[in-house]
Amino acid sequence: MKIAAIVNPKSAGGKTFKIWKKIKVQALKRLGPFEEIITRSPQEATGLARQLVKNNFDLIMIVGGDGTIHEVINGLLDADGKVINPNIKLGIVNSGSGCDYIKSLHLPTDPRESLSVIVDGHTRKVDVGCAKIRDKKGGNTVTRYFINSFSYGLGGDVAHDLSIKKSFLPTTLKYFVASSLKFFLAKPYGFKVFVGENKKEIPGPFVNLFACNGRFSGGGMYWAPQAQVDDGNLDLVLVRDIAKWRLALIGHKIYDGTFQTIPEVTHQAANNIHVISDKPSWVELDGEIYMAEEFELTVIPRVLEFMVP
Repeated sequence: MKIAAIVNPKSAGGKTFKIWKKIKVQALKRLGPFEEIITRSPQEATGLARQLVKNNFDLIMIVGGDGTIHEVINGLLDADGKVINPNIKLGIVNSGSGCDYIKSLHLPTDPRESLSVIVDGHTRKVDVGCAKIRDKKGGNTVTRYFINSFSYGLGGDVAHDLSIKKSFLPTTLKYFVASSLKFFLAKPYGFKVFVGENKKEIPGPFVNLFACNGRFSGGGMYWAPQAQVDDGNLDLVLVRDIAKWRLALIGHKIYDGTFQTIPEVTHQAANNIHVISDKPSWVELDGEIYMAEEFELTVIPRVLEFMVP
């Protein structure tokens, strides 16, 4: 079996490389020889993963967090959404800041226990979201894949702010503070949402759109309790403007799975979501940031195979 480990040393605020050095010896003992690849720049893992699958590797260990997983999966699928090597299997050695996707796979947070899952676990095929993004009128359309979540509106702005501002707060608190501040200042965004093959419009206006394959994002925010990673759908969660005085009363609902009970929040399963905005705004895919004025989201069902407990 040909095995490789893609290690993002800057994941988890730079702690990942130290964590990996401690468990690398154990990995060699339990898995045998494997190729170790250390990333040195953003998005490099995408090209590395693409090369590994073309060279017929059987297993890729992803050593990092949600952003590293995002980069790797974008190297496994071609422009048409087909997996380049259908036999490839993926294992996650957890070492990230948010660690949201592993919750939906019921993977352990401890990296050593993650290794045991790769050695002794079984496989589960999961869906991947496909986003075709156009940044502005007349602009180019790019295709990006996401494994956990997609956010547009307030969530995209929050992710962008956090990407350019350093914070020493724990990840969960960092996202909560940034999101709360944005909510207090937010006004409805000017975008239209169309769902399904018949492009039925959902009346707005909205403050935020979530399209979730996994159940969590933002370091544990529980946006989509019903989401399943292999049901062929995205969970579309739309948030309308919320009275500012109510924010303190509903903050806990973001984490306890009851956020969708708020009257201003709607939820439905969808396999096609089309959004047209009146101006470009930030979108967030698995923590990665892009600018978009129009996008279409679809689902590629059960296309990648992960090691799970």
